Amino acid sequence: LRLHLSSTNSTGYVGVYVNGRRDGRFRVILTLDSKQQTVGNFGTAVEGAVAYARAVGGEQARAGRAEAEARSAAAHSADPARQGQRSLAQAGIE
Repeated sequence: LRLHLSSTNSTGYVGVYVNGRRDGRFRVILTLDSKQQTVGNFGTAVEGAVAYARAVGGEQARAGRAEAEARSAAAHSADPARQGQRSLAQAGIE
């Protein structure tokens, strides 16, 4: 787990902000595809930074799996041997 440090954010962490209600809590906001998603509110900036790191890690893992699946599908559809197997299977000949 890698915390995302920020030299420009007053909390010291990317995505972690002082809650506007001045209740001493910290709000974590994740931005994906120009859309903001609130991760939650936390008692300390460090707890918020950990939640942000986990959320980012989860998104990166999902994106990596999707990319790998797309590459795999493209490779399989471009493989002439696999196309022949599918054609035989569709014809009921295996």
